[in-house]
Amino acid sequence: KRQRKGRYTNFVQEMNFVTYFSMIKKNILIVTLLFCIFDIRSQIVTTGTPVSFSVKTKNANILPGIVLNTIDRDKLLKEDKIMGIPNRYGVVQEINIDIKKEGVRTEIAGRGSIWQFEINSSQAYSLGISFGKFLIPEGSKVFIYNENHSQYSGAFTSRNNNFLNQLTIADFKGRDAVIEYFEPLNPAFSGQLVMAYVSQAYKNPLIDTLNRVGINCIEGADWQSDKHSVCLMTFHDNMHIIVPDF
Repeated sequence: KRQRKGRYTNFVQEMNFVTYFSMIKKNILIVTLLFCIFDIRSQIVTTGTPVSFSVKTKNANILPGIVLNTIDRDKLLKEDKIMGIPNRYGVVQEINIDIKKEGVRTEIAGRGSIWQFEINSSQAYSLGISFGKFLIPEGSKVFIYNENHSQYSGAFTSRNNNFLNQLTIADFKGRDAVIEYFEPLNPAFSGQLVMAYVSQAYKNPLIDTLNRVGINCIEGADWQSDKHSVCLMTFHDNMHIIVPDF
């Protein structure tokens, strides 16, 4: 596996964190307003298992991949404490990987082809994957799974195609992830699947919620119906990833 350099730098040296995260909150407000204007969709997951789980692939042990930049977990946690930004939980690395060009291809007789590419991190609690180009034909499937196949996300199908041709996948727990793309025979068009960013979480994003006011406390009396809904929103600015502190 080759090492690639990303654009992650020590942002503390470039900008005061307090000012920076104030800007983030303003951007979140803008994004929230945009929700009211555009038809915004979350990722749509279809049932199924990765194609490679049910067939024998000759390339199973020689997947091409990328080793992400090392993150200084202790330093980042210290910055969070000093700067009062407990809702930051990860850093983002910019990449540009075309799965169909850089992944290994395996033909599945009578069905189509799969492409596989692997991501590895030395310290991440979880990985977040953003596709800068996501446009796949009907019948195609994208999965993300770990090396020992103990967990996977997907399938992400053409139902996730959108006017931006982009898709961000929810954090995938662990330090390794295989991206698998299946395309059937005679597709309506050749799919496009390009990873633009990968985030590395250096802590559990939910751990700091223990210090917040619980919904079953007196302050949450007016929210007893709402508490049965579940939603976790995260944002990244191409450098850091945060849980919004609304």
